[in-house]
Amino acid sequence: METINHYPVKQVIILRKDLNYGTQGKKIAQACHASMKIFFDRMDESDSMQEVDGKLYEAIFTKDMHQWIKGSFAKIILVVPTDKELLELAEEAKQKNFPVAIIEDDGATVFHGIKTLTAIAIGPVKSELLDEITHKDYVKLL
Repeated sequence: METINHYPVKQVIILRKDLNYGTQGKKIAQACHASMKIFFDRMDESDSMQEVDGKLYEAIFTKDMHQWIKGSFAKIILVVPTDKELLELAEEAKQKNFPVAIIEDDGATVFHGIKTLTAIAIGPVKSELLDEITHKDYVKLL
């Protein structure tokens, strides 16, 4: 896979190639869920933040996350053959302490009631560190 390092920090979103998402919209929604979940997973109720619907939230971000938020929001969308490779990449990223989000669709629409792993997001992390994980023969650009 070619290297896309125009930005010092990026996020990769990885989808399964073996799934029929039904529509491009469903595929895009799964990618968006993964990208956002990275940040929502770092939120917690707190007394130090602005009130939203009666609750206060605080988020703990890494330096790379802060740089990404203030910069480009660079995202690269990739595909892997199956859920096996999706989980393999997620585990490798977790072992490196990178932010990781795994999306399991509840099956209410396209997947006929079957919970289905659809996407992961890794990062924001320094581009060269993400490339170490994603530069595998089975990982392709979407």
